Amino acid sequence: MSDRYAFVDESYIVETRHYLLAAVVVREEVLDDVRASVRAVRRRRRDAFHWHGEFDRSRTAMLELIAATSDLQIVVVSRPVPPRRQERARARCTESLLAQLQVLDPPVHDVVLESRTHVLDRRDGTRIEGLRASMRIGPGLRFSFATKAEPLLWIADAVAGAESARARGDGRYTQALGDRLIRISIPGVP
Repeated sequence: MSDRYAFVDESYIVETRHYLLAAVVVREEVLDDVRASVRAVRRRRRDAFHWHGEFDRSRTAMLELIAATSDLQIVVVSRPVPPRRQERARARCTESLLAQLQVLDPPVHDVVLESRTHVLDRRDGTRIEGLRASMRIGPGLRFSFATKAEPLLWIADAVAGAESARARGDGRYTQALGDRLIRISIPGVP
């Protein structure tokens, strides 16, 4: 079996105080095909797919594409998280997500996180290296940051959006992903 990549995006739901990281796992040999398919789903061929700016039809089409092309999706949810504690929740969700990706069979060794800012990316990198140094993740994990110019981050955005909708009481979107959606709940941060 070829290498697998995980593409990761975040979401914070103010109303329910959920913070989550969503990862979509895709096999290396289909990355280019999935990129091309993802580009075709964009509403009116604008720059990038973003859940909040999409119509229901585009959201559903993207989730159906994800269900058909990804190995699995993992969402780590922390709740409750006060707005000022999102970075702490991100740290906990990151640790849980990376550990989960490494225990898969075969494990995911390449993780692409959506870039936020230079300072926040550096903070994430330092956090991940700290997890590696403390042996909470393995030495073989590689990570990088990419902007929304990377279409495979759009699929992570869609899974994060679907899970955010579920947290608000609308489960129809996550149903499209079927039984390959793994949801992990971890405690919130005080």
